Amino acid sequence: MDHGGAAVQVAIELGNPFQRGRGGPGGWWFLAEVDVALGDDVVRPDLLGLRKDRVPELPRGRPLFERPDWICEIVSPSNAAHDRVTKLKLYHTAGVPHYWILDPEERTLTVLEWSERGYVVRHAAKDGAAGRFAPFDAIDLSVGDLMLPPASTPS
Repeated sequence: MDHGGAAVQVAIELGNPFQRGRGGPGGWWFLAEVDVALGDDVVRPDLLGLRKDRVPELPRGRPLFERPDWICEIVSPSNAAHDRVTKLKLYHTAGVPHYWILDPEERTLTVLEWSERGYVVRHAAKDGAAGRFAPFDAIDLSVGDLMLPPASTPS
């Protein structure tokens, strides 16, 4: 539930301002759970974004051969190491400029940016924090709004 809920929440928060241009600059395509060819590897990121100035038409077909400009992986206990180590290396090698790791269990967001030597952590934020997180730094985002509300504790 937390994984799928977070994917929906991120899409809601980014979709209107960045894909539709409502309350933001537009200029992006967003896709969820699509196969992407990165060199010899095919992966299925939870969410990805493509800049419309680089990819003017929404790509069709499977797998996607355009390199994403942004990828967001939503961590679940069964895939944490895969997202934080294996996919991180693969995305860096493929030149994905922005990589977000959202952890609904820990309620954290790690914002990584590509550099020649490896990804650089630009932000490490937890629920309750707000900020402008690249590449979507045209608007303020709240980390908590990128996930479902925390489960309430029984009284």
